[in-house]
Amino acid sequence: NGKASFTVDGGTVSVGAVTVGRSASSSGRLTIESGTFASGGNQLRIGERGSAVFTMNGGSLTANIALELNGSSESTSEDTMFIFNGGRITVGQINTKTTLATATMIWNGGVLSCNGQADFWGGIFPASEYINVKVLGGGAIYETAAGRETKSETIAQPLSGIGSFTKRGGGTLNLTGALDLKGGFKVAGRN
Repeated sequence: NGKASFTVDGGTVSVGAVTVGRSASSSGRLTIESGTFASGGNQLRIGERGSAVFTMNGGSLTANIALELNGSSESTSEDTMFIFNGGRITVGQINTKTTLATATMIWNGGVLSCNGQADFWGGIFPASEYINVKVLGGGAIYETAAGRETKSETIAQPLSGIGSFTKRGGGTLNLTGALDLKGGFKVAGRN
């Protein structure tokens, strides 16, 4: 219970499974400015039953299986937010465990990549109307991870906003949700 915050600004942080905003009366904030944050456990949960904000401005994040927004079937928090302004995130998927609340993802720069779990889980964003994805002027970049160039991956989430969506690298990316991006779509080689 209570409030907590954790900021990574350089160096490397390696942890097991992590939950920010675990109990109903708690709130938490995780910020990555630079450096490396590696969650070796099954997931990084942002908002289990409490409210939570995860902001990524730079650096890198790796989670073995999932980045979960509202990571409990009992979560009712409408305050769970993921603000992706820069850096690189490599995860198996981004998901939610609840139908009782909607989490928000603001994608305003940064590179998202799948680490190899998407075939098992059914896509980097499983179909769900409970994660609201807004793409701002910094845009959204999805890059096929090395070794996955022959795989087909899916983002089933609706994407909307003023920004653009760029797909980099080989392989196939299926965008199956509703799309309303004023900045359009681009396909580019790997950087």
